[in-house]
Amino acid sequence: MIVGGVAVCIAFAPVTLGGVLLVGAIGGAMIGAGFSGFTTDALNEINGAANDNAAWGKQLLLGSAIGAITGAVGGAAGLGIDKAFKPISIFALRAGIKAGTVKASTYVAKFGVDASLGAGGGFMQQVVTNVWDGNDDIMADTLQSTLIGGIGGGFFNLVIGGEFRF
Repeated sequence: MIVGGVAVCIAFAPVTLGGVLLVGAIGGAMIGAGFSGFTTDALNEINGAANDNAAWGKQLLLGSAIGAITGAVGGAAGLGIDKAFKPISIFALRAGIKAGTVKASTYVAKFGVDASLGAGGGFMQQVVTNVWDGNDDIMADTLQSTLIGGIGGGFFNLVIGGEFRF
């Protein structure tokens, strides 16, 4: 699912807001579901817990829903960053600042947005999971989920944004 979501985002990289929202939601849902399933399996393996198919399916569902939202928002934010940085880029180039510096600034801004969205999505998914499971402490494991989500958001930004393409 993860590879399919990345492929959708790269192959159908749109330039309009409507297209960005659609492709971001579809690709984000696929990446979110795959990343949630992978993370659930990895944490079960690390903790020596049995793999519960119903709980795994719930994480796929939540990962897909949250991934669709964060994918669409992240895509729209990326489009906005590109539009905002374009006049800045022209000014900077005229002022003698190297194009690589301006391009790096754009990548850093997009990375920050996607890492933040991933962290927020991880936090939200853990809270929803805790409520769904009837856990008295709805904040249980939120730090771990926030960190994993932030790392995932940043990583997939690099993959889809082109920094890891060969």
